[in-house]
Amino acid sequence: MSKATNRQIQNQVSEARQNLGMMTIFAVAVSDYQYIRRLRGAEQDLVKIRQIFVDNPATSLYSEEQLITLSNPTSSELRRAVLEFTESRGARGDIVIFYFSGHGSVLGGGEFLLCTTDSRPNQRIDGGGILSTSSVLFRDIVHSFSSVDIRPIFIIDACFSGTIGLSDDFQIGQMMQNEAFTFGNTYGLLCSSSSEAESKDTPEGGLFTIRLHEAAENGMSGNFYKNKPLLTLNDIAIPLVESLSRDGYPLSRLFFGPQLPQIGISKNIQYQLEFEYFPPMYRQIIELIWNNGEPTEMHIEELGRRIGRGAYSNHSKLSLPPWGLLQDGQSRSHGILTERGILFSQGVFAIPRRVIKDPESWEWIADPESEMVFISDIGD
Repeated sequence: MSKATNRQIQNQVSEARQNLGMMTIFAVAVSDYQYIRRLRGAEQDLVKIRQIFVDNPATSLYSEEQLITLSNPTSSELRRAVLEFTESRGARGDIVIFYFSGHGSVLGGGEFLLCTTDSRPNQRIDGGGILSTSSVLFRDIVHSFSSVDIRPIFIIDACFSGTIGLSDDFQIGQMMQNEAFTFGNTYGLLCSSSSEAESKDTPEGGLFTIRLHEAAENGMSGNFYKNKPLLTLNDIAIPLVESLSRDGYPLSRLFFGPQLPQIGISKNIQYQLEFEYFPPMYRQIIELIWNNGEPTEMHIEELGRRIGRGAYSNHSKLSLPPWGLLQDGQSRSHGILTERGILFSQGVFAIPRRVIKDPESWEWIADPESEMVFISDIGD
């Protein structure tokens, strides 16, 4: 991995960690509809959201106190819960993930509705959708958060089969993005599908939420992600879309304001701790520069000629802080022993056989489980 890529990962993760304490997850699921078709899996969606954010010690990043859940609220109950949440915010700039699972509908003017348990169809007009006063306007949620400077991430698992009065190329996600743009450049929006697409509902939950849960639980590997200890919403969206596309289901839509901060979704279960062992070749480098008790300064090309190409390309690892045996000489192309290196060469100073990169501080530290070794313990 290049240094630039490594810095990119560190910056993303560090920013996401700084934001963990500012997060609230506000999760709403509606399945028990009184006047429109009931949904089979929305209750299970709440279970999966809990598992993503709170209940799984291996992958969850947040505490129980950071999660608010509403199951089968009426429109007035949802409005009141949003009001109480916004009124309780003590600091501007808090971040909320607002998740909704249930029916969605769009008014003729292009406004998106979150359908609550008491949402009613418009009986007077054939295919007239949902009466707006019996549901909650997405715009009202947006403006409530905006009024107290809450930075939102909206994750919407709702079917849009109730769309009316829209041209064929009108995109629900784009419309919702326009509403979310109330926040300027600091918002995020992840939609389960586009205009005219019905999100897949199953007894185990909405397919979109199931795949979101799988993405968080499975983690991510590969050259970029294997060294990333936590995953952001940008990361999770990648396997989510790949999974939906592979199985032929409606694809999610992702929108981000360019100034949205990095938001941690889950720990990366496939994260691989970066580590270095102290191999026999490193002992050869130390002994060559130790020069039988007359330490010398040596050019890295000389190390390569006398020990091998590995010594040329890896000598700098002897400078890692937990070892600290080598330092630059008259230039970065020359190496000399430090005081620790001299003591190690004399056999009176022990070092950890393995060092690791701390995923919290990004500093190289001694592996707490590593044995301490003297130079005589290192094989040939």
